[in-house]
Amino acid sequence: MIRNTVIAIVLTSGLCLAGCDELAVSAARQNPVPQTPARTTQANYMPQTAIITDLQTPGPTAIESALAWSGKYADLSEKLVAIQEVKQQLDKDNRRLLVEQAKLRTELEQTSNELDEANDMLIQMRTELDKWKANILGFREEMQEMEMAQTQALTKVLELLGGQMPTKTQEQKTSETQKDASQ
Repeated sequence: MIRNTVIAIVLTSGLCLAGCDELAVSAARQNPVPQTPARTTQANYMPQTAIITDLQTPGPTAIESALAWSGKYADLSEKLVAIQEVKQQLDKDNRRLLVEQAKLRTELEQTSNELDEANDMLIQMRTELDKWKANILGFREEMQEMEMAQTQALTKVLELLGGQMPTKTQEQKTSETQKDASQ
């Protein structure tokens, strides 16, 4: 009996270690699980999902999409290179113009200083010219007054010496004879 008990324990432990599939199958036969019928209609939340499958209008394949995007990328890359070249040219022109502006600014300052000096010199020259004119005109008046005084003095001397004053007709004849003689 002990022997039978030992055999039963060994067999039971062997079955437990082996997986006991036979016991589970016999239990499933005794208590079958009711199966749910397959649903043929979609759930009412399906039309609201973000995934929309349209099998009637096939779109481009993955390769066609990749080629299209590759072409767009190549076009945009070429445009980018062209725009970068234009930007570099504009930067170069901008730097050249800034250097030219600085040079022209210094020339303008120098010319402005020279113009200020020239204006100051012209103002000084005009002042001196006005003084000279005043001196010459004043000297001319003095000369005229002196000649008049000298003429009056000679007239008085001639009158004292008993001479006659030449008349205008005599002066005209004398001047005409001098003109004829010079010709």
